[in-house]
Amino acid sequence: MIRIFSLSIGIVMTLLFLSGCAPSAISPVFFIPKNIEMSKEPLAQEDFTVKVTLEKENVEEYITGNNFQIALTESIKRANLFGSGNINPFELTANVYKASSPSFGATMTSELCVKYTLSQQNKSIWTKDVCYKGLANWDESFSGATRSLMAFNRANHGHMTLLISSLREFLSGRKM
Repeated sequence: MIRIFSLSIGIVMTLLFLSGCAPSAISPVFFIPKNIEMSKEPLAQEDFTVKVTLEKENVEEYITGNNFQIALTESIKRANLFGSGNINPFELTANVYKASSPSFGATMTSELCVKYTLSQQNKSIWTKDVCYKGLANWDESFSGATRSLMAFNRANHGHMTLLISSLREFLSGRKM
């Protein structure tokens, strides 16, 4: 009886190792790309604030409004897109409507989708829907937990990179 129990525990642990587990709320640092292109000068002289909402039915527990807000703010600051002027600050609203962590499988996919609105003086001046899928294949790591984290990181870093690129393009074309 003890042998069967031990064997069962061993099988469950092996499956968890190979398949990976869905992450719980993850630190904002995992959302921030390592190689953010930094503007020499801010593209807008005004400061900015970030507000985040989550559509709970399609957003998994690894993302919280607070950790995503911190990650967005830090990523944008590292890109040096906004200045520090406070006369007409910008507000970036992020509505996270899909955030998935990888499920069991040889190829793992994680996806992050957010609708962004940039406003100034309570007027919407830019909107963008940003979705990015991160993939991790079986041949990249034997461990499912590692593949899961790889897919998650790729989705989040790719998402932030697309957002910053889109904001940079918009702000560069805007008359100051």
